Amino acid sequence: MSKDKDVRPASFDDYVGQRPTIEVLRRAVVAARHGDRACGHVLLAGMPGCGKTSLAQIVAAEMGTKLCAAVATAIEHKGELTGLLTTLGRHDVLFLDEIHGLSSTMQELLYTAMEDGHVDLSANRRVVRLPLQPFTLVGATTRAHLLTGPLRDRFNYRFQLEHYSVPDLATIAKRTMGRLGIRLDAFGSDVADAIARRSRGTPRVTNNHVRACRDFMESAGEPALTLEIADATFDALGLDSLGLDPKDREYLGVLCERLGSPVGVTTLAAQLGIERGTIEGIIEPVLLELGLIARTPKGRIALPDAVKHLHRHTERGRARRPAVNPAPEVTS
Repeated sequence: MSKDKDVRPASFDDYVGQRPTIEVLRRAVVAARHGDRACGHVLLAGMPGCGKTSLAQIVAAEMGTKLCAAVATAIEHKGELTGLLTTLGRHDVLFLDEIHGLSSTMQELLYTAMEDGHVDLSANRRVVRLPLQPFTLVGATTRAHLLTGPLRDRFNYRFQLEHYSVPDLATIAKRTMGRLGIRLDAFGSDVADAIARRSRGTPRVTNNHVRACRDFMESAGEPALTLEIADATFDALGLDSLGLDPKDREYLGVLCERLGSPVGVTTLAAQLGIERGTIEGIIEPVLLELGLIARTPKGRIALPDAVKHLHRHTERGRARRPAVNPAPEVTS
């Protein structure tokens, strides 16, 4: 079996999903190259794992320039940000992940660089102006509302990346399996579909599931990845048919116990023993996308499909049987 490799898309043609965004970015890059100028600045907002880093890499690759990447929350002072900006070459791409983590003063420095092409440094009561090479900033954020208005307005292109459809995720699963050298049986499409439906709408989860299924297949001594192996993998991981884990189902269980009565997020956090931010940023987006819960002014409520799903999961658990041979015992 081949070793793990980077399974990210390498070009716009290779990128699956987010079609309106891809079309606009493709045109922006083509125009920039024809005009011998840097591509316009790009802001990508969306949940973790939805392809923001991949898009930044593709913009740089299609422009034929270098990519400089940094996590904004790790930039502690203006000197670090200035250092990143002044080392950029002509038309290079600077990718700042979690860009909302920059302080307001660093955001101000950044939008001056974006619009005016220089940064000002104060030294010995003098202002030193450092010119910058024309560059493209690709900012990625999961919390776009934390960006200052002036910085947001200086992005030429702003995109909200959406959850991926099951067919798109199945396509990504097949591509990843091919790149990792994973053999499939005659029902390979069923395996890809099973992985896609448990991927919470994000390619990163899809790729993680593919690797987990591969590991389970190899540890069981099986020659090819089958639907039975995939199901056994997800059972071992505690994932149900929608990709919900035990904490997701516990969340739903609390709401279903009070069906029709809203429950405040603070109450949910206390009852589940997890932080409010985890509920709002990780658990709820998927449940909202699946139509299992609703947010109301008085709190969260479970929708009828949530009750049905929990019932189906419980019934399936009672009827579940081992699907593949157990992993061989490891000896020293």
